[in-house]
Amino acid sequence: MEILNIKTRKVTWLHRIDGRVKVISCIMFLFTIVALRDPLIPAAVAIFNFIILLRLGVPIKKLVYPSYVAFVIFLILMFTVPGKPVFRIGFFTATEKGLRLSTLIMLKVLACTSLLLITIATTPIHDFSAALSWLRIPSVVVELVVLMIRYIDVLADEFQTLILAMKSKNAFSKSLNWRKKVYNMGTAAGIILLRSLDRAERIYMAMTSRGYDPSKQIVKYRNFGKFEYIGLTFSIFLCAMMILLDVRLGCWIW
Repeated sequence: MEILNIKTRKVTWLHRIDGRVKVISCIMFLFTIVALRDPLIPAAVAIFNFIILLRLGVPIKKLVYPSYVAFVIFLILMFTVPGKPVFRIGFFTATEKGLRLSTLIMLKVLACTSLLLITIATTPIHDFSAALSWLRIPSVVVELVVLMIRYIDVLADEFQTLILAMKSKNAFSKSLNWRKKVYNMGTAAGIILLRSLDRAERIYMAMTSRGYDPSKQIVKYRNFGKFEYIGLTFSIFLCAMMILLDVRLGCWIW
């Protein structure tokens, strides 16, 4: 089962890498990207990651969602950071510092989300949960993550069904003003929240009645081989090179 239902068209060498190596490497790269001060490296990482995702056959719509978030962040920061004015749109003024900061953060968001998509698309859910357990993440947290991953698609389908039913009753008709539409959307979100709580209680009761106990889950791991150590060493080397290159390029914002 793929995490978040992100499927690839073919199995590649990325799928065969140990899940623990992929999770540790992903965490290292995320911290490294967040610490960068120049947009050149995050831009290169984002482009490289999107090429890998396309080669893996990940659906285009999965790549578009992170772009929406990055674009919203770009718009907000561009007009809210004080500095030297560059241009004006109505009552909003874009500043030079705002453009630099918003561009940097947008590229970081794209680089990080594309990296997470690669990890998610190439790591089965059982390998992902086993890697978290091996990293000594509390079992309760691991189980919560796994259950959220397994049922997020169910929740999304139920939400779409509810929205379709509300549309059939003209809850989002063009004749309604935007306040009424927002109110109806909030009502739908509240209904989904109550349904999810009820479903969670029923699932938990069903699992405990069958003897479920997360503390008794036993996962056997094989020791790290030379390929795993080589993979981690290569990831550390890439992170160090990114930091050194960023230091050479200097700070782009201020």
